[in-house]
Amino acid sequence: MSLFLVQLSIYITNAFAPEVLVLFCFFMLALSVLYFNIKEIKLKEALSVNCPNNVKGVIVISLSVFIAGILSAVLKFIFKIQRPENMLVLENGYSFPSGHASVIFAFCFAALFILFRYFKNHNNVYITYLHAILFVLTALLVSLTRVILQVHRPVDLIAGFIVGIASTYAAIKMYYTITKYVDFKIFK
Repeated sequence: MSLFLVQLSIYITNAFAPEVLVLFCFFMLALSVLYFNIKEIKLKEALSVNCPNNVKGVIVISLSVFIAGILSAVLKFIFKIQRPENMLVLENGYSFPSGHASVIFAFCFAALFILFRYFKNHNNVYITYLHAILFVLTALLVSLTRVILQVHRPVDLIAGFIVGIASTYAAIKMYYTITKYVDFKIFK
């Protein structure tokens, strides 16, 4: 394997590490809170069905990433499957499921949901589809780098993919359950 491919894989896997994506989500949530303060949006409005679509997106994507990170860590602790012995980089912890794949697929699937749910009828539909392709390719590239670096087996990535989908589904259900509860119970 070429040194360039290994170095590129290390760069990509570090750039999209679960910790980086979680910090990014915290940053986006902080910007949303700042947006609430600037626009003087109350908590009721922020968690309501009439919430701005970009805020809904931040909340759903963040929930999805947080759930994926937690679920991935719990599953690693339960299964305790060791990493391959011939790793090209030093990684510690268990292998199954891939935390990188879980978090990046959760991020991408949540972003795709928001994109197609709220922004599909935007001025240029082709831009929406281009974003969708870029999200999927990014998730596949990050997952592929984990196999190139030999820190995961393909089954770890498949499990991460499933955790990502499940996390996104749970985040969407949680968000809409919370918005229904807030709209119909708390503020009446």
